[in-house]
Amino acid sequence: MKYRYIITNTMEGQIEGTCDEAVARDLAESEDHYVVDVVAGCWLMPGGVEQEVKGRD
Repeated sequence: MKYRYIITNTMEGQIEGTCDEAVARDLAESEDHYVVDVVAGCWLMPGGVEQEVKGRD
């Protein structure tokens, strides 16, 4: 399955995915998770802040 949001769970050392925006934004509020919206190309951060993901190519 393809996911819109990719979540790095730093406590469990796992990469997870979801298509649920509410779940993604909730996890983005935690220090223990990094959340990227792969469709919009942005990193979701605490406080509803979004930062553009910059390419390396």
